[in-house]
Amino acid sequence: AVKRVEQLNKNLREKDKEIETLKSKASQATSEDIISQAVTVGDVKTLIAVVSSPDTNTLRQNAEMLRDKLGSSVVLLGAVIGDRVAFVCFVSKELVPRGLHAGNIVALAAKVTGGGGGGRPDMAQAGGKEVDKLEMAMEEARKMVEKTLL
Repeated sequence: AVKRVEQLNKNLREKDKEIETLKSKASQATSEDIISQAVTVGDVKTLIAVVSSPDTNTLRQNAEMLRDKLGSSVVLLGAVIGDRVAFVCFVSKELVPRGLHAGNIVALAAKVTGGGGGGRPDMAQAGGKEVDKLEMAMEEARKMVEKTLL
């Protein structure tokens, strides 16, 4: 019986890994579509988009991958996960001295959705409760980035 339980646990771990791999592949395909939404604000590539994501980990991985593909950039992704809103923002380190701060960007977006959060100048996460205000939150964040850069 012990061997059987160990085998079942091993199978379960393998399935979990498989699921994570599939989630990652699916979100990579999605981010290929999203990257076309990037715009240049001043001289900085900026991507502010609402996406679908199964969890905050995947959302963060997507944002990081998009930042890597765009090069020097600001990436803010927002998603409804369960009954909450999640935000992840990456700001390339060389843009931080220009006044861009990922923590401030997500804090503003989260505040609009009745939540909170923050983080480092180059990477931050936040959440909110009011899913119906996600688009408005993204627009406020966009205005903040434009005001900083223009």
